[in-house]
Amino acid sequence: MSGLTLQEIGNIEGITRERVRQILHKELSVEPYLEQIQLNRQNRPHKLTKFIKVCPKCGKIFSGRVKNPEKFTMCTECRKIERRARRTATFVCKNCGKVGTYKTYKKAPTFCSNQCKLDWLHKIVRRKSVSKG
Repeated sequence: MSGLTLQEIGNIEGITRERVRQILHKELSVEPYLEQIQLNRQNRPHKLTKFIKVCPKCGKIFSGRVKNPEKFTMCTECRKIERRARRTATFVCKNCGKVGTYKTYKKAPTFCSNQCKLDWLHKIVRRKSVSKG
């Protein structure tokens, strides 16, 4: 079966490519196994796309293997930070005027804390009671 990829061997035997790899790993010596793996990699070039880039935000060198390396312009840490920033928005407390942040997929808060909410409600109640009396 030399010269065949793991997928082709799997199709012939009726098992998955991963199971063929496991069997080869268990049964074959190191050299033929490595040759088979190299042949498999040559026949699956979309898995070989390597890239090395410099993150424009932090200057860190990062690399990886993906189908489309053009979409990865930043390192993992900077992408996480940017994702968090996109998911947060700011609001201004109705009572004290403090500026706070919240996650955009949740309802926008109107108060920075429960204490501010209670203080605001007490002010409203006092205003109503003064205006009645």
